[in-house]
Amino acid sequence: MLGATAGGPSAGLLLVGDRTGTVRLLRESDATSEGRLAHRVQGRITALAPTADGTVLLLDERGRLHTVRGTAPRPPYLERLTDAVSTTLSRHPGTALAAIAGSVVVGDRLGSVHAFGVTGLHQAAPHSGRVTAVTAVESETPFVCSGGADGTVRLWTPGRAPVPEPLAERRAPVVALHAAPAPGGPLSRPPGPTAGSN
Repeated sequence: MLGATAGGPSAGLLLVGDRTGTVRLLRESDATSEGRLAHRVQGRITALAPTADGTVLLLDERGRLHTVRGTAPRPPYLERLTDAVSTTLSRHPGTALAAIAGSVVVGDRLGSVHAFGVTGLHQAAPHSGRVTAVTAVESETPFVCSGGADGTVRLWTPGRAPVPEPLAERRAPVVALHAAPAPGGPLSRPPGPTAGSN
C-alpha cells in the first residue's frame, strides 16, 4: 500500500492506494474510513498525488496517468497541464509522481525527472537507473527531491542544474520520500568537521 496526505478540499484525509487499484480515504486523525475514490485503476497503483484543487493523480503499474477530478472547478490551465502529462506518459511511462500548485513531477525508468509546469517543461537526469520516488515541495523557490534504484536521494530546482552531490546515499533502492521547506532552505544542515580537524 502507498499513501499521501490530501490537500485542498480533502484536507485532513489520507489517500491510500492498494494492489487492487482502489484508493481508500482515511481520516488523518484516527485512520477511520471515509470511503474510497469512485475511479479504480486496472492493476496496481504505483504512485498517487493529490493536487490543491482536490484532483487526485494516479500512476498505474504501466506508468500511465489517471486523473480523478475533485468537486472544485479546475482552472483551464490545470486541465491542459494534466492532459499534456497524460499524453507524454502514454508514450514514455512514468515510475514516480508528485504534484504541487501548477506543476506535476514525474520520474522515469531511465533516471530522469520531468517537471511539467505552467511555465513549460524542465528535465534533469540525476539518477543512474529507475527513479523510484519523487516529492515536490512548495516554497519560495519550489524544489524536487528524487530517489532512485541507485540508492541516492537528489535535490533539484526545476530550471536549474541538479545539486551534484546526493543528499543521501545507501546501498538499497529508495522506496519513499518526504521533504518539507526549512527556514534555511532545502540544503540547511549542521556544519560538519572541517578538513584536518579531529
